[in-house]
Amino acid sequence: MRGAFYALLVAGHRRAVEARRAGRRSAYLAWSAAAALLATIAGVVILGMVGLFVHVGWWWAAIPLAYLAMVPLFAHPIAEQVASRMGAPRLAYFLGKRAIASGGEPEAVALVWAARAVACRPSDETIAWVIAARDKRGRIGDAEVVATGLVMAARGDRDGARAMIESAAELAELHPAVRELAGEWLAADDAERGAWTRILDRAAQPACWPATPTTYLLEGIAARFEGDAGAKRGSAEARSAEPSATARSAAARTRGSTPSAGWDRPPSREHLIARWLEAPRRAMTWPIVRRAIDAKTAAAPTTATTIVEEIAHVDPLAAAKAAHAALANGHVSADALAATAAAWDRALADADTRIGVLARAAALGAPSDAGDRALRELAEAAAADLAETAETHGIALAALSSGSPLLARAAARVRHRLLGDLELAFQRLADRCAHKEPLPSIDEWRELHALRDAYDRAAQAGGLELRRLAFVHAHLAVGRLAVWLWNDRGEHVLSHAMSAWLASEALEVGDAQALETHAQNARLRVPMRPQPKRLFSR
Repeated sequence: MRGAFYALLVAGHRRAVEARRAGRRSAYLAWSAAAALLATIAGVVILGMVGLFVHVGWWWAAIPLAYLAMVPLFAHPIAEQVASRMGAPRLAYFLGKRAIASGGEPEAVALVWAARAVACRPSDETIAWVIAARDKRGRIGDAEVVATGLVMAARGDRDGARAMIESAAELAELHPAVRELAGEWLAADDAERGAWTRILDRAAQPACWPATPTTYLLEGIAARFEGDAGAKRGSAEARSAEPSATARSAAARTRGSTPSAGWDRPPSREHLIARWLEAPRRAMTWPIVRRAIDAKTAAAPTTATTIVEEIAHVDPLAAAKAAHAALANGHVSADALAATAAAWDRALADADTRIGVLARAAALGAPSDAGDRALRELAEAAAADLAETAETHGIALAALSSGSPLLARAAARVRHRLLGDLELAFQRLADRCAHKEPLPSIDEWRELHALRDAYDRAAQAGGLELRRLAFVHAHLAVGRLAVWLWNDRGEHVLSHAMSAWLASEALEVGDAQALETHAQNARLRVPMRPQPKRLFSR
């Protein structure tokens, strides 16, 4: 009977996840409700049997029955509501290892539950315990990456934690229960910051990020808010801090995942309330659900473009200064950046502006070239500030600079600096691989992701030309690291992710030789735990 109940529960959960992946909202809710009903029936039956045994004096039989039947059934809610809130990683590990939905490798799920408990209430002792449990598992997979991200969150590094947890999407090893917990943490963090588009980005990759009831609720709230201009503005700053999506999209293409259906419109009020009823902690989530139901389109903000249009015909220099101030204090976008640069271009090329600056310099008794020098310095300062703004907000200057001398100057500054930094960083990595100076495997992954984020920002800012120049160094350094990890260190999951990224980049920049090498490596079968033969191409 115990086995039949558990089989039905697992089947109900699986059907709910499959319906969620297919974008069938009603089916997901129905299967989730069926699984919850089965869990309730199972709990009542088991409690009744335990009570019966105690009543007839068979307490010695009631104890093992309660342990064997009820622990798997209630392990998940106890781990979430008790162990996590208490910050008890050992208890969370014990429960996660015995939960019904843990799947074929319960140790991986247990590790993430323990790390989640530490993230809720961190301490040096519990962090050290989770790190030791992670290192004991040996090779790195999605569970180890997610657990490391949660430990980083426990230490206060939320940005690093987000990047680390999201990097699990690139790994060939996939534990659905691990991804559910990781996606729920990311969704909650994004909701706290107002980064609603990040939630919907993951909702479009359901095979990679299966949804829990909480995640599914937040996805519906995000879809409602994304129709609200105010929410879009509020999430712009949070989105600008996100790592580039190049690597994530490359990983999705490698696995052939496709977006789910049903995300072309927000859920209705009734659907959103149904999701809220399915999710836990209803009292805490109801205020934001009410906000999502009542979301309305807000008025458009004042931008650099509107300011330029209003006063450019009166005073070009004043318009440029006002547009620059609006860009610094308001909503930053590619259009606003281009409008500000255009205002500076008009002001610096305006004859009246030049005459006024030169006359002012002559009136002050300055040298004859002082006026021209002041205009050049003003242009350099404006270009430097726009370059910094574009880098901070991930705006590609290369795509905007063709018609603007000022943006062309800003793009050249960015390109020169970023390419120099990338060359130095990739050379350090290549030298370390050549001299066989290993880092711990998880630190190899962290360092590589930091390097790839710099590469993505440089490619975005400098365009295809810089991307091609930088890929030459990435091909040599990261390729060497991938070979080392596969052949000598047994980190096949990490190595495969690196090869898949290199193959995707080689395709983008048009390097046929590199594409052939890395695509061949990415097609190798990835052993998850056993040691493979040395098959890697050099």
